[in-house]
Order: sequence, then structure tokens, then C-alpha cells
Amino acid sequence: MGVVQEMQKKIEPMIKEARSGGNPEEIRPKVMKIRKEHEAKIEAILTDAQKTQWKEMLGKPLDLRE
Repeated sequence: MGVVQEMQKKIEPMIKEARSGGNPEEIRPKVMKIRKEHEAKIEAILTDAQKTQWKEMLGKPLDLRE
């Protein structure tokens, strides 16, 4: 839970900036980078069984460029 709360604290100011007129195209990559870093932290503390279940829950990555 601590890892998720840490991520939320880092992302929240960026979301507020986007809502108050910031450029979403500049903010999105920053948010995605933070999320990716925290996904690695989350996976590092999971057991092998939990990692398998986590990957099943996430499903196939969505590629919006297609």
C-alpha cells in the first residue's frame, strides 16, 4: 500500500496541472514513467504466485498507436 500511496503523491500534482490547463501531451509521459517505476517496485515485493496473478489481472498491454 505504501508503494501505491507514494506513486499517488507523485502523480497527483501532475493530474491537477493537466486539469488546470497544463499540456496533457507533456504530462502523460511523466505520469507513465512514474507508473512504470512503481510497477517494478510492486512486482519486487510480490511472491511468485502473486506475480503470476498480478500479470493475469493486468492482461495484455494496450498499444494505442495501433
